[in-house]
Amino acid sequence: MPAPDTVLQGRYRIVRQLGRGGMGAVYEAVDERLSRTVALKEMLVEQDDLKRAFEREARLLANLRHPVLPKVIDHFSENDGQFLVMEFIPGSDLGELLSRRTQPFSPSEVLRWADDLLDALDYLHTHEPPVIHRDIKPANLKLTAQGKIVLLDFGLAKGTAGQMTRTTSGMSVIGYTLNYAALEQIQGERTGPRSDLYSLAATLYQLLTARIPEDALKRAADSFDDKEDPLPIVNKINPEVPEGFSAVLMQALSLKPSLRPVSAAEMRASLSDKAQPVFAHVGAVTDDEMTRVTSPRPGKLPLIGVGGDPTMVLGQAGVAQPLSPNGAGGALNRAHDSTDDRSKAKKWWLIGGSIAVAVILIASVVTLWLRSGNNTVTPPTAPTAYDAVPFPFRDALPSVVSVTMLDPSGKVTRQASGFFFKENELATSLSVIEGATRGRITFVGQNGAYDITDVTGLDRERGLVTLKVARAKAPALAIGNRKETTLNDKVAIVGSGAKTEAAYAPGTINGYKDNDLLEVAAQAGQTVTGGALLNAQGEVIGIMVDSPGGGRALAVPVNYLIDLVRRKQPAMSLSLAGAKDVLYDWRKPDPIPRPQLDKDLEQKIITEVARAHREKAPKPPAPQASPEASPQTGSEPNQDGTFWEQLEGEMSSATVSAVAEGAFTTTGAKQTAYIIDTHSGSPADNDGPKYLAIFSGETYVTDYPVPNLSLILKTYDLNRDGINELLLGYYYMQMGQAMEWAKLVQASQTQLRVLKDFGTTYASFCEAGLAAENNPGATASVIFHATASTGQLPELRVDNYKAPCSPEGSNPQWKYTPDAKLPEKSNK
Repeated sequence: MPAPDTVLQGRYRIVRQLGRGGMGAVYEAVDERLSRTVALKEMLVEQDDLKRAFEREARLLANLRHPVLPKVIDHFSENDGQFLVMEFIPGSDLGELLSRRTQPFSPSEVLRWADDLLDALDYLHTHEPPVIHRDIKPANLKLTAQGKIVLLDFGLAKGTAGQMTRTTSGMSVIGYTLNYAALEQIQGERTGPRSDLYSLAATLYQLLTARIPEDALKRAADSFDDKEDPLPIVNKINPEVPEGFSAVLMQALSLKPSLRPVSAAEMRASLSDKAQPVFAHVGAVTDDEMTRVTSPRPGKLPLIGVGGDPTMVLGQAGVAQPLSPNGAGGALNRAHDSTDDRSKAKKWWLIGGSIAVAVILIASVVTLWLRSGNNTVTPPTAPTAYDAVPFPFRDALPSVVSVTMLDPSGKVTRQASGFFFKENELATSLSVIEGATRGRITFVGQNGAYDITDVTGLDRERGLVTLKVARAKAPALAIGNRKETTLNDKVAIVGSGAKTEAAYAPGTINGYKDNDLLEVAAQAGQTVTGGALLNAQGEVIGIMVDSPGGGRALAVPVNYLIDLVRRKQPAMSLSLAGAKDVLYDWRKPDPIPRPQLDKDLEQKIITEVARAHREKAPKPPAPQASPEASPQTGSEPNQDGTFWEQLEGEMSSATVSAVAEGAFTTTGAKQTAYIIDTHSGSPADNDGPKYLAIFSGETYVTDYPVPNLSLILKTYDLNRDGINELLLGYYYMQMGQAMEWAKLVQASQTQLRVLKDFGTTYASFCEAGLAAENNPGATASVIFHATASTGQLPELRVDNYKAPCSPEGSNPQWKYTPDAKLPEKSNK
């Protein structure tokens, strides 16, 4: 067994032993030639035929290419040891992660993993020669930093004597783990693809139920004694598992191979049909996911066992075949014969494209091979950040991301952190997205960026936001119980650094702020804002919202994230959620004085509008003698209350209540907008009709009725088309209740278009004389607008705030309130 710092083959420096068993060990090592971390799998074998078989295994595995399988990089012999050099997958395996959780993994997560693993098994089982793993279990599954599942082969290294057996001849080594092995494998009979399906189903069973499945021997014994199967149905233990998902797993867990799905492809299709949705791979598509090229089949080849059986030989004449566990020769060939028809039906993935592209790829590989001096060429793996972070916090890194936000010009507005609290949804601080119109994430320690598509939840009071990201999924971080965390407890902040490397800051809970924030004593940089605050068990207890420095950081307790998710808000765009540009703020006292117009000008404006109304109105009928008129009395027809008289009287008391300059009907025009309040009605209809009139100098252009609107609060050019929009409003006060409402409108020569009716935007009962405990105080809206392209109107967001009544002369203490309700606007 090589000790730490031992250098093998002049290039592989041993860092530490990851695990060992009766047949060998697995080490973490550094390839000093390529400066990358690798895994060395050592097999201690003495027989020459087993050494030759191991060499053949290494050559075959080196040619396997699938995103779920680690790549085999090299093979060598040194000091009586046979070594495989493999891609190193950092982090804890699913068995360890499950043992630290208080509940099983979610069915949607497990379903996605099952889809990926069955795709890999289909690839292995239909390979030439077919490959049988034979040791699938939670301990042989890991998650990459991008949340992808990886099927490892650590079974021999981590096994125990009870989990590994030799044949009596000593020529065959079979490794398996009892609770996950099929009955035929435990009994030493021939194994095949369906044996792997049993092991996978047993693994998925544990991930979904947090229970180790009963072993096949015990189940078979109980069945022989006519007892009930000691393996409960999956969804009886975990009702969240869909019935179709459960049924497929229980079929694959049949003791008889003939009752299991015929192939991995069939089982995958069954899951897709009966347990929708099946999730796609995380992250960008790699060459390995798109391309699977195999050479034409030269003839029958025996099955190859990966997970526990290094006795793998090619079915060539003159080469001794290993004995099967029951002593009968040729068992592997017979197993192959039983699967030959299914091998014929295997999938072929071919690269489409021109011959020139293929030549370039081949030339690139040859060049790398010549330069490296090796007969195996594998691209260097991306550097990881795991080594800098201790366990259990290291296990959070596959779920942690670097968040980059950008403004409309593409300039970076914020570099911060986030983490996946669901497999397809991440959380961060609201301050991270403010002022941004788009954003992307990068998994910590990885390359490749993924666009943020939607904001799924907002809590402006606590400063939290949840986001959806295109094509990206990751394992959800386990949520801790805040009640179990107290002052001075040890915690850790995990986030991203400035260059997407891992940022880790140990600390302690220092106190609780008045607004319920957690104060953490830790040296954390600004880029960890939005990252996860973890307890000593590696569970999320908070979301980082600020790192002001001085050894202090602030976090929102995780229960507020849970509350936010339960609200199920409608999704909104990132630009709208992060909008900081204020359209109007009704929290600020902004009295609008009556316009100081020259009396003659005001009267001329009103007269011109009245004249325009007369011209547009139907002409009054000519006077006619009434049938009841008496020649003696000379009575005239009664025209009181006619439309014409009402029209004539409408403007008799009119005033101009608001004025604004701009271009309202024609691009670039110098125009004036007036609101004319007729004062011809009663308080029941807010003093009667009102009109928005547009003039060019003193020349009338057009006018429009604007019921219940007497103020021009502000003008804009939101879509930058040279035409101004107007924010119109009304202020109402009666019986101590004050209210305002508003509409955003856009004028044209023929009509007034209402862009947005905001309804009530301000309400106050502070003058109503109510007792403090019965007074709802004041509620006000703030309207924000997102950035929009020229010619497009921006999205608008309404945030509501509440304040208790304050003494006269003091400013109200406004507080954002997501559930604040404003009363309906009044027509009184």
